[in-house]
Amino acid sequence: MLAAKEAHTLLEVNNHSLAPQRKKTVARDNNLEILRLCKKYEVPTILGSDAHISFQIADYERLYPLLKETDFPDELVMNYWPDKFFDYLGIQR
Repeated sequence: MLAAKEAHTLLEVNNHSLAPQRKKTVARDNNLEILRLCKKYEVPTILGSDAHISFQIADYERLYPLLKETDFPDELVMNYWPDKFFDYLGIQR
């Protein structure tokens, strides 16, 4: 987590990893741990949908309960703030 912060690297929390058909039994716990550590060390993150079909693009429904459970601060979710996201990446618009 600290290496990601130092390297200015956004960590992705992936919605599709929580899909039941994926049968990833540790995905929920792993994503919760990522969120807890990002919160603790104030590391910005990005929500990913890992869409494989158009209607899954930007679908974060499985992640919202995890954000709530960890009381994850909105200001650390770069998807919510396009201007902050571009600034973080150093993209001039």
